[in-house]
Amino acid sequence: MLGAMLAVLAAFGTITPFVVRFFESSPTPVRIIAAVTILLPLGLFMGMAFPLGMKVASRRAPTLTPWLWGANGATSVLASVLTVAIAVDRGSGIAWVDGDGPGPGPTSPWESTLGVQRLRPMRPSVP
Repeated sequence: MLGAMLAVLAAFGTITPFVVRFFESSPTPVRIIAAVTILLPLGLFMGMAFPLGMKVASRRAPTLTPWLWGANGATSVLASVLTVAIAVDRGSGIAWVDGDGPGPGPTSPWESTLGVQRLRPMRPSVP
């Protein structure tokens, strides 16, 4: 299942820029349908891992279930904050590649390997 999820993530990263460019001038309902179409497989594969893992863990060690829920919640919050920080500092393309890559960090080896171009980060204008 992990291999299928990684394949879907790689396909999503490759296809998304083309889909966005192709549908950028389309009406909003069409863009919504396009977004749902490319996000559905990704959400399906990524959404299955935790429930399946919790099912196995609750059978093997039921006392760990609350700790696993807590760890899931904490890492979800920390990962979203880290992703926003990387996107603001390095650009959204780098944030996506870091999330899909082998480990977090603004200097991921995926940047040079995949030739990800850094998008100009949004900086607040100072009057």
